[in-house]
Amino acid sequence: MREFDQVSNLFKELEKLFEGEGEYLSHQTALFFLGQIQDVPKTLTAVSPRRRRIREIGEHTLVFVFHPKQKVKQTQSVSIGETSLPVSNLEKTLLDLLTDIQYSPPIETLANFFSSFPYNPIALLDLAKTTSDTVLKRASFFLAWSGRVSYQNLFISHLTRTPIQLDPRMKNFDSIWDNRFHTRYPSKILSVSVISGPQNLGFETASWKELRAHPQILKTMGENSFLFIRDEPSSLQKKLLEGVFKLLLENTGDAEIETFLLGYPKNGFEEGKSPKHYPFLFYQWLDCQQSFPNSHFDLISSWVRSNVYSNDLGKLETALFWGNKLRLYQLIIESLSKNGNRIFSSGKIRVLSSISVALTKSHHPLPFTIYVLAARCLANENRPKDGLKILAGAKKFFEEQDHSEIECGEISYATGNILRGINRLDASVAELYLAREYFEQAGDQRRIAMVDSGLGNLFFACGRNREARAKYLSALSVMRSVGERSAQATLLGSLGLVEYECGRLRRAEQLFGRSQRLHEVLGNSWNQSRIAMSQAKSFLTMGFFAKAKKLFQECYKIKTEQNHLGGMYESASFMAWISVVLGSSAAAKAWWDTIPDGEVKDDFEEPRVLLVFRYLKAMTELFLGNFFLAQSWYQKLYSAVNAQDSTNVAKGNVLHGMGVCQAFQGNSSAPQVLRKAID
Repeated sequence: MREFDQVSNLFKELEKLFEGEGEYLSHQTALFFLGQIQDVPKTLTAVSPRRRRIREIGEHTLVFVFHPKQKVKQTQSVSIGETSLPVSNLEKTLLDLLTDIQYSPPIETLANFFSSFPYNPIALLDLAKTTSDTVLKRASFFLAWSGRVSYQNLFISHLTRTPIQLDPRMKNFDSIWDNRFHTRYPSKILSVSVISGPQNLGFETASWKELRAHPQILKTMGENSFLFIRDEPSSLQKKLLEGVFKLLLENTGDAEIETFLLGYPKNGFEEGKSPKHYPFLFYQWLDCQQSFPNSHFDLISSWVRSNVYSNDLGKLETALFWGNKLRLYQLIIESLSKNGNRIFSSGKIRVLSSISVALTKSHHPLPFTIYVLAARCLANENRPKDGLKILAGAKKFFEEQDHSEIECGEISYATGNILRGINRLDASVAELYLAREYFEQAGDQRRIAMVDSGLGNLFFACGRNREARAKYLSALSVMRSVGERSAQATLLGSLGLVEYECGRLRRAEQLFGRSQRLHEVLGNSWNQSRIAMSQAKSFLTMGFFAKAKKLFQECYKIKTEQNHLGGMYESASFMAWISVVLGSSAAAKAWWDTIPDGEVKDDFEEPRVLLVFRYLKAMTELFLGNFFLAQSWYQKLYSAVNAQDSTNVAKGNVLHGMGVCQAFQGNSSAPQVLRKAID
């Protein structure tokens, strides 16, 4: 509090010294008031179109830096309490630092301002073009150094040939002449590591910055007195980069192989996730080398065989990935049959999906588990029709085999569950009862209980809660007797849903909690996130907004990691609704904006998510008093509910919302619609 008071008093003193239009705080002073640096500079600076003398404010010195009056203002107003002052925006601040280099920090710090601050690089370049030739060259160099702009966007060919110094303050240092920028700069800048920048820089920028920070890259640039620029097409840069990558590969031996293999970006680039010695762009280069991975076959295959049955899910997934690259298909098939469900439950879907789906298209003889895994993965990726197609082909094959009751039952069970997920309930019932019949023939009580759980899900979807509870309890009893803990966790969550639907919210919350804790112990992140979503809805209904918000945020994070669009859209919709209820319209807009085009489309592969989205959109507009918009959303929702053959309760809820909107608008149809909702 004391620090805030000191800053507030300083701000008031600064306001007293400002004389008029055209003056603004800039340089490191602006960076402090824009929240980009932590400490107030000893020397404060303000730009003025008039020549003014230096002032003292307590222990600080205020210097007015003369700049001719500019036509276009690049400032913003910053307020502390009731005091407001103009401050240069971030792009203008950085350019003022390059214009008045004497008020800049040391060159290493200045360079990383261009790396770490959340400015717009293209806007900065455009502004630099209107400033001066020297500033444009300095800005171009620092943007190239930071990796925030590619070679194509630097317009290097447009720079004049007039030579400049990057930092005239540095007179007695080793320097390098760079003909691309017509700039002489201190050689030590090439050994300075690029620090991480703001979030959401984009794949190209973030992956290049990661590479630029690598020690071997810094060493190579220093030895060759050459600055690497993102996407520069020069033969020298290509040759030097390839030399670095080859050296990294050559130095990968027994001691490094595990780090190397585990670090491979199986799920694409994730900022901050690459291992220290192996940046993402190195792996990308490696994928283009035809001799790899066979050039390291013995080393990699030895590691794969040692880890393909590992209890460590990260090592197991990596072993499957590299085993597939080395075409160790029989080993992969055996491991997937044993561990596939465990990997699926953990939410590590992408690698599992690519391998299992590819195997179903191969000529290798496969157990039923591979077909079921592939179909479940496809359904999870919002491709249920492709999953059903794989299962149909597998069923046709196994029905022609002798003693294949278990195989056919498992395929029918998986088919029934996918059909239920896309609201084809009649077809789902038929498949589940067919699966039960197969398992009865085989005398497999555990699998019969598994089907009963699926039938419970189906009854619940149809609003038949009593029958659903009976099926769940029956299945839970069997799963406890055979020690199936994962199935127990799922069934506890299902029972929680029944209690929630029946209005027994406290009981539902207890069951959700037990289910979630058991899933967490078992490492089933996929099911854990699904139950967390249900528990969050329970908290929301009970009015515990903070608890619900926390769980929905966790769900969104997990679903994003799993790349599950349906889960992301559903949790984002609930977060938006909670934000509206709590009075944060900006937060609500931010959450709605995470959904592309602001709407879940009619043909989205998860119909339930479409209903949730439209229902919450309608409720939001109704809550805000936008009755016409709310009615429009309810009408869209009613069309979707009818198209999906939903329950009468669901239809009644929608009609009730529609009738309320009409009533608030004075529409004479409101009583008729509300009566229809009651019926």
